[in-house]
Amino acid sequence: MASIRRRVLATGFFVLSVLFPAKTFAATFSGIYVFGDSLSDPGNVYNASKQVNSQNPAFPIIPPSPPYFNGRFSNGLNWVDYLSKDLGLYPTSVTSLQTGGNPSQGINFAYGGATTGTANTIFPTLPGLQQQIGQFTSQFPQSTADPNALYIVWAGGNDYLPTGSGFLPFDKPDTPLKNISTAVTNLAAVGAKNIMVVNLPDLGQVPLTRGMPFSQPLDALTEAHNAGLSQILDLLSQNLGFGVNLIPLDVNTLADQVRANPAQFNLTNVTDACVPDILKPTPICPNPDEYLFWDPNHLTDAGNRLVGNLAYSVLTSKPSERVPEPSSAVAIFAFGVLGTVSVLKRKRHKANLVTR
Repeated sequence: MASIRRRVLATGFFVLSVLFPAKTFAATFSGIYVFGDSLSDPGNVYNASKQVNSQNPAFPIIPPSPPYFNGRFSNGLNWVDYLSKDLGLYPTSVTSLQTGGNPSQGINFAYGGATTGTANTIFPTLPGLQQQIGQFTSQFPQSTADPNALYIVWAGGNDYLPTGSGFLPFDKPDTPLKNISTAVTNLAAVGAKNIMVVNLPDLGQVPLTRGMPFSQPLDALTEAHNAGLSQILDLLSQNLGFGVNLIPLDVNTLADQVRANPAQFNLTNVTDACVPDILKPTPICPNPDEYLFWDPNHLTDAGNRLVGNLAYSVLTSKPSERVPEPSSAVAIFAFGVLGTVSVLKRKRHKANLVTR
């Protein structure tokens, strides 16, 4: 009973940290470098497709803005935008460097459609995670990247979800996990010290897949991915050398919390999409701010704000607040992200990332 009570208390702290992120112990970073897919894309796919469209008007601009916001895959800012604002840093998109973008506070290399490997499910010519990392690391001899910057890696959804492209989704997490491990290792090799790595929400619960025959297998695949990611980060933390700070971010538990109690997060709908088709973007929801999903795969502005707040709360918590008592029932994220009792009972065997 005492263990359950501790989890319930931790749940309360988790909810507060998401809704009202504390700024007392703000981490100080010199810049932000982001690698990933559409969830973190600040307009790179939009800029690339707009350039092609200028030469071939039949070529679609993705995402269509409006109703998508300034090239983001959302109706507003994405989670990196919110985190950047809280940290007082404003990284430029990699595609804006050609038109005078200022990289002094970091660069966002994320492209919609990126897999953890070299494939891109939107346009084959656009980069996956490995090319993004390569574009960054090629600029630095060993150990000369900014050690005071924050580096973010979030990819994997496109490796498993069905797409309209020729990419064949993985049915096991081995290759995606190896790719993420390679990405983190290569960042550390050129001097990155603070590397945030994000796990996956249940992929069978997004509007694209929810209720489909492959929904439960996708949830199981997500669980295997996240458990494997936890093990990889544990090994990397031991092998990457002194001073490398791996920062896991557990959006999986956040998603569980939001689905379990939408009202706690000022949401009324956590299952449906406001825009059913990215290429036919006519919003059908009356108030996107009350929805978790903007389209079948992507979060609304409100959903992105929750993820950004969570990331900021992790970065600004005291180290002592990020090391809870171990539990034999579930691997607990050290920043206090614990499920409610009902979620814990339902997913008590799920392995989550553990902050070191």
